Amino acid sequence: ILEIKTPFTPLVLHDKSHNNYYWSTDISKAIAQVENYIQAIAEIGDKVRNAVKDTYGIDLRVIKPRGIIFAGNSSQFEGNKLIQDDFRLLNQGLKNVTVVTYDELLTRMQNYIAVLTGIKAKKK
Repeated sequence: ILEIKTPFTPLVLHDKSHNNYYWSTDISKAIAQVENYIQAIAEIGDKVRNAVKDTYGIDLRVIKPRGIIFAGNSSQFEGNKLIQDDFRLLNQGLKNVTVVTYDELLTRMQNYIAVLTGIKAKKK
């Protein structure tokens, strides 16, 4: 399940009373939406599994997709280790969803291309 936000979507907000960061409203909404999509697919998993087997002859074992949210950019972290660490901890705390920044997506794609073509990826 893919949810796409803009590179300018705020990722986290600061909680002054606890001096930590939490998901922004936009990201919280995206997480909830992706979780709802995952649940909806899980509920019809048997029907999908049977349809794929009947139509294509492929026996699927599990239908439990993962969710990915493309949003924001790591420049929002402003080199602040606390924001980076809290973003990482928040992301690791999600069970079925991963939040990927656009610059991270770009780096991953460059690495995939480099592996597939045998060319070394440029490092920033």
